[in-house]
Amino acid sequence: MMKINLYWVFFKTTVIMNLAVSFFLSLMLYFFFIEMIQNAPTFLNLYIKACIFGGSLISIFYKEFARKSEYYFYYNRGITKWNLIIATLSIYFLLGSILFSLLNYAKLA
Repeated sequence: MMKINLYWVFFKTTVIMNLAVSFFLSLMLYFFFIEMIQNAPTFLNLYIKACIFGGSLISIFYKEFARKSEYYFYYNRGITKWNLIIATLSIYFLLGSILFSLLNYAKLA
């Protein structure tokens, strides 16, 4: 149970940066697609995709370069860096898939 809490702590430290980076990334892509394509995807659709792919990877890279020594804390408790990264990206993918299915069900996407 303690390891699950540690995975959750690591995930929470990436969420704020992911949401902020994904907002600006999706905003830039939205204005680019509005100019270039007539059937541009919605902003919400782009934002969820940016949260799954772009923002999550950028927040992981930020933690890799700026807070590299944090991984020792998790490693001393039996969790490797790759396990943290894979678990975090899996959670983002799972949450994004759930949001896409809910939006498609509500006919908002």
